[in-house]
Amino acid sequence: MPGFFDLPRELRDQILDLTLSSPITIPLNSTRKVSNDHVYWHDLRRVFYPTWHAAHRPNALGLLLSNRQLYAETFHLLSKEPPIFVLDLAIVNESWLWLTWRFIPPNSLPLLEKVQINLIPCCTEEERVLQVDWSDQYHLGQQLHNTICSVLKRFLTVGAVGDLTDAEKRRLGREYSSAAREPQHFRNLRVKSLVFNIDTTNYGSGNDELAFNDVPARFIEGMAHLNNHPLYPVSPWAAAQCLTWLASRMDDLLAKGPLKPFNLTKVLYERVGTITFTLDGKVERVIDITDYVCSTSLPVRQSANHVRHPRFSAFRGERRVMRSALGLDSGT
Repeated sequence: MPGFFDLPRELRDQILDLTLSSPITIPLNSTRKVSNDHVYWHDLRRVFYPTWHAAHRPNALGLLLSNRQLYAETFHLLSKEPPIFVLDLAIVNESWLWLTWRFIPPNSLPLLEKVQINLIPCCTEEERVLQVDWSDQYHLGQQLHNTICSVLKRFLTVGAVGDLTDAEKRRLGREYSSAAREPQHFRNLRVKSLVFNIDTTNYGSGNDELAFNDVPARFIEGMAHLNNHPLYPVSPWAAAQCLTWLASRMDDLLAKGPLKPFNLTKVLYERVGTITFTLDGKVERVIDITDYVCSTSLPVRQSANHVRHPRFSAFRGERRVMRSALGLDSGT
């Protein structure tokens, strides 16, 4: 019986490409647990990720560890396309963030071409009122946005990993700009294009439940009393409102410059090129962070003779130089 390497190279490449393009699949009976980073980083207390041991394993790792020839052919295919990270982020009852990594490249340069975050706003049976409307007044409001930014900050600091060591957790709570000056202590990742995407094409009438494959691992360790099944997607209109809300929050955050929340602004100023918001494949808005960093206008509530104005100008000037050196400016 012929083996895999007896097949023509073109056919082997097609098989490998199909394997590499398959997302990480979480077993249906998996559970989630709260991110223990919240001990050092308060905004992550409502973030839950799968406990399955392979949930943070790169998609191609098994192929790369098989044998030399399979490693070489797999690596050749990986080198043709820039590595793209894909994260499913379910927003449950406008309160909880359930992270599920779908694509994790086995290796990547410090400057990533693209990170795509698929937002899945959904609700349990008891909270189906949230299906028809999106309002950040219901639960967390600003805290929910801070948590999303904190998820991004965590990824740029330590990568797509699960549990952290105590030393890594302490780094998360430090002033984020130190990542630019101490790369030996940080992964120091940067992203040219950050995409927030919502796909409502499979939402149906509103009475259709979300499949377990769409939002897996629904039972939370230590919270067996919560019934998170079934889950229902919000309406397409509410999904559009969610995307608009997030874009507005990001806009406000960037316009504040060095005002609070200071460290979250630094994440975007220092590590992200553009932020794109897409709905059902259509681009709704693109935020070029260079426009904010290079802007000569002052943020809201800050007058020209404000005592912090010199600091504000110095902050942006320093970030302009940094972004140019790191390859994040629009023209790079």
